[in-house]
Amino acid sequence: FDLSEDAVAASAEAGVLARVLAHRATALATDLAAEEGAGCLAEAGAELCIPLIRQGEIIGVILVAHPHPHFFAPEDEAMGETLAEVCAAAIRNVQLAEQLRYLGQTDPLTGAYSQRHFHARLRTEVVRARRYHKQLALVMLDLRQFAQVNATLGFEQGDDLLRTVARRL
Repeated sequence: FDLSEDAVAASAEAGVLARVLAHRATALATDLAAEEGAGCLAEAGAELCIPLIRQGEIIGVILVAHPHPHFFAPEDEAMGETLAEVCAAAIRNVQLAEQLRYLGQTDPLTGAYSQRHFHARLRTEVVRARRYHKQLALVMLDLRQFAQVNATLGFEQGDDLLRTVARRL
């Protein structure tokens, strides 16, 4: 099947995809030839479109097509919805794992990488430099008397300064 942007746009406006987006429920186009502008895929006779819903929001769709009209049965819809639930949960788990990984590697105030991330990357880069016989440089920065910034201007200004330094680095 050919997936064209024009066909998807037409389907999103008035076809099977539009029904899924509007009703947040599975939509079946049993005879695409009879439903003008309904299909996402060229040459498809029937399309089954199931939303991937995570925390109440559509995060994607599963689109199944067949060249022959009236191909899909009601049990295909039920099986597709079960598959969509599993896929949405898997996507959510991957997103949560990525978020946890990010939070574990970064400082919440500045968004800069944490010391743990630094040490892990340093080991990786030392091994890489040795393997490829390259030099490795390390630059360190010390904000001298930073406590005086907090004492003089307050913690909010100190936090702003740390964020600015991290952004510029």
